[in-house]
Amino acid sequence: MKASQEEFENILLAELQELRRTEKSLEKMYPRLKSKPQLRQHFLEQLADMQQRAYRLDAVLNPTAFVA
Repeated sequence: MKASQEEFENILLAELQELRRTEKSLEKMYPRLKSKPQLRQHFLEQLADMQQRAYRLDAVLNPTAFVA
């Protein structure tokens, strides 16, 4: 039981770190969108990925909030 809790916490931490990494990347990219419109598609893809990760993480941490 302890191992699975530890695995869950490690996965959770990795997901949070990935969300933070993506957030930092988007923050750096955002000011450059006007001068480099070719970045827009990449920016939107990263943003959508981050939103999906956050949604899934929220569903795991708050399962009762997602019950219809």
